[in-house]
Amino acid sequence: MKCKESRGQLVLPVLYKVKTKDVKHMLGKFGEAFTSSMHSFEEDVKQQGPLALRKTVDLRVFESEKFADGREGELINELIEIILREQQHDFQPHLPVNLVAIEDHVAEVMALVDLACPATRIIGIWGMGGIDIRKCHKSTVHDPEMGINMIRLSCEKKKVLILLDDVDHPNHLDNLIGGCKFLLGSRIIFTSRHKAINCQDGALLKSTYWYELKKMDFEKSLLLFSMHAFGKKPPPKPLVALSRDIVGIIEGLPSALTVIGSCLKGEEDQGIWGEMLEKLRNVPDEKVQQLRISYDVLEDDVKKLFLDIACFFIGINKRIAPYLWDHKLCPRTGLKKLIDRSLIYVDDEDELGMHDELRDLGKAIACPAYKKPWDCSRLWDEEAMIVLRRKVTIMSTFGISYVL
Repeated sequence: MKCKESRGQLVLPVLYKVKTKDVKHMLGKFGEAFTSSMHSFEEDVKQQGPLALRKTVDLRVFESEKFADGREGELINELIEIILREQQHDFQPHLPVNLVAIEDHVAEVMALVDLACPATRIIGIWGMGGIDIRKCHKSTVHDPEMGINMIRLSCEKKKVLILLDDVDHPNHLDNLIGGCKFLLGSRIIFTSRHKAINCQDGALLKSTYWYELKKMDFEKSLLLFSMHAFGKKPPPKPLVALSRDIVGIIEGLPSALTVIGSCLKGEEDQGIWGEMLEKLRNVPDEKVQQLRISYDVLEDDVKKLFLDIACFFIGINKRIAPYLWDHKLCPRTGLKKLIDRSLIYVDDEDELGMHDELRDLGKAIACPAYKKPWDCSRLWDEEAMIVLRRKVTIMSTFGISYVL
């Protein structure tokens, strides 16, 4: 009862062949048994036990002899249903408050999932990057073969739901789940940023149900932008025209709408809004370059944090992250600024995250394609190994990451 009062814990009193009045007033065989056992109880139980029992039976009580005329199987089923309903309530996902235009997508994908279909079904979602799928389980696996074997061993001959993010080659799908004998009714959902993947050969791709995630229309784009820029749906009248012009240039890319909107949050000077519009008009057509504008306005120390996260620290716990930088960079303040500008986020497991386009932007800034690896400010994976093997003298590199 203490847990119920302090934590709101669910309590379901079940009296098996015992009457409620006997428990409440210590009567009958129950009262006799309880009283005769008092000498073996701890002192606090002797004092608080009877009161706790009285409070318990004041709740909804299930008496086995009264419920469904004593049919115990029906009582068990009723208790199971109550517990399952409570669990569903407890585990409702905590979705971001600024989600826009998601209902239609969910409905269309669920139509493809078709839970009523008894067969195993694969659903592919392709379109813009940055699709966030919540992970049911997260493991760090650096050896691809180990990861493949882990999936097969844990999922073989089971009814499963598997979510795969950012699949960019048909072989990835075949290697991961090809040949696995899932039970009927299993569902495999994967995302890809590459439109051409659904035209390629691959045993599993031929039986895949495809859903194209199209860019947002103008009105929904304006809604998403406004929620980040103003914290409300309609833009204020002085900034309506500028808002519409900015949204029109961004052309429905959610991550850019979010980041540019957050960059202008709290800014009422129309001159500054005009400067942002001009910058967007002058950037190349590549959508990633629109995000570069939000990076360019950051302070130098915050830029360093952004690049480090993009290259090394996605998935690092937010409480650990500040200790990875020199205190002179003021990492806690910098992380807050990056979160406020929607350049990074903290997921449900308190780990740092970043949208795909922003991650790609950070890596492109840290190690541009036109530079030799040893001239890059940050190195990871193959580029890091190239430099280490060649024993090249590096003068401008601030960080190296390589997983053995």
